[in-house]
Amino acid sequence: MVPEFVWPNEIEIDDVVIRLRGAPYSFGIKRLLTKNPDAYEKAERKFLKVLKADDHVLEFGSSIGVLTALICERVSAGRVISIEVSKPLLDYSRSWLSRYQQLTLIHAAAFPIYKRIDLELSFNDSSGSLGGIVSYQSSSECNDKLDSFFISDSEKVAGFLPTVLVIDIEGSEDIMLREEVSLPKSIDRVIIELHAFLYGVDVEQGIVERILQEGFELQERLESVYFFTRIV
Repeated sequence: MVPEFVWPNEIEIDDVVIRLRGAPYSFGIKRLLTKNPDAYEKAERKFLKVLKADDHVLEFGSSIGVLTALICERVSAGRVISIEVSKPLLDYSRSWLSRYQQLTLIHAAAFPIYKRIDLELSFNDSSGSLGGIVSYQSSSECNDKLDSFFISDSEKVAGFLPTVLVIDIEGSEDIMLREEVSLPKSIDRVIIELHAFLYGVDVEQGIVERILQEGFELQERLESVYFFTRIV
């Protein structure tokens, strides 16, 4: 165990101050944020530049909350819904992301398809802050031990109309190949990290093709992160 006094109280990423000491992050994440904070989610951070102040952003997989904070900094006059399946991480994020009035944090497993379906879910977070994986399979009834969140569920948040979808959910994005995606027309930008090491390159390319079929075009790929815009 590394004593907490080893870590700095705060670090800074893109001019946003992030609390570090006492945070329930893994040793690897704390070391990265201490030694080389600019390397954290570098590809996603580049694509966040496309966000507008009045966007309504759906973030599937808020993880340790850093990217969520950066999204909120850009979406100052809009709305942000961020979903995270790890309750300890989400509870901690609530303690310091409460400064963003435009943000709604939800504890659930997120799935980037429109229509709600019944799934049997489990979550394994034994590999640390960024390694939690949701396993799922079709079910005749919802599993009440772990909530799920689909794009259509955002409609339950008053006044929310998604314009941007940000996805980093460690593998369960492959549901986009198993079910009808049906992205709402209001969504005109998609930023998604794909995890070929979990399901292979063929599945990765299949997900890319499915997004293209939804009426989007690929603007740029950086490492394992893709940025799509809707074809007008």
